[in-house]
Amino acid sequence: MITCTDPLFNNLTGFTNCINIGGVWQPRSGYVNPDQPRFRTFGENVATLEKEGAVTEEGISCLAADYYTIRTGSANCYPYWLEGGSVEVGVNASGVVIK
Repeated sequence: MITCTDPLFNNLTGFTNCINIGGVWQPRSGYVNPDQPRFRTFGENVATLEKEGAVTEEGISCLAADYYTIRTGSANCYPYWLEGGSVEVGVNASGVVIK
């Protein structure tokens, strides 16, 4: 059985609560979080059949509150303003600055 202990000394069990890091089972919430690059989608428009956009529905993903379930699409994920949103992070395909 998979077991690990969180920072508050709560015993957790199962793959959905624990993750193997270097051969040791650790609490998933300490190593998997919604701010990881794989859950970031930069762009300003979601593409639809009517218009082109920098981001498609398939390209949008986020981490659910259980730190295990990965959700996809704009119906399940919402935009989150990044701290310092005035910082330019690049340009989209049209050459418009992304902040």
